[in-house]
Amino acid sequence: MANKGLDKNGRPVYEGNFPHGTPKAAKHRRILRLIQDVWSKKPLPLDIREPDGTTRRIEARFDPAYDPDNPRAPTDASKLMAGNRHGTSKDQRVTLDLADDWYEIAKGAAYNYSKPEDGKASPTHSNVRIWHYFVNDILFREYGQVEAAPYRVTINVKERDDGTFVYSISAENSKKRA
Repeated sequence: MANKGLDKNGRPVYEGNFPHGTPKAAKHRRILRLIQDVWSKKPLPLDIREPDGTTRRIEARFDPAYDPDNPRAPTDASKLMAGNRHGTSKDQRVTLDLADDWYEIAKGAAYNYSKPEDGKASPTHSNVRIWHYFVNDILFREYGQVEAAPYRVTINVKERDDGTFVYSISAENSKKRA
């Protein structure tokens, strides 16, 4: 874990999980190992708010599917290995740099909202019934920096037609601290 202490308000401050200058390919390999060997096997308990106001406890996991013979094939793992393609390239790098802490950050996330699948024709949207979104506002300190910047980490949970829940994660710099 790269949590390097607390800020003055007692919130954890995260730093990169990789040594400065680690090539993307090395990050991708480690992230794939984490997804396949750890996070896909470790359920993430989350509470979803239903339209009637009740809550429902779910257990989400990362989807470990990945084709090494076709690494560009769109899978949840390949999207995560690229920083989940949300936000700027810096946001994507921060998402990658937080890899060891994804579970801890996701576990601390609060429910935000849900919406039905809108019919995108991509393999990662196949058999998805509804999306549930959770957020966690964190602080991330860049290599060599003293000040930590606020980031909003979004956990996207897809509820599949078969009743399983698959999550992914992305970080985006936020303009104000929560």
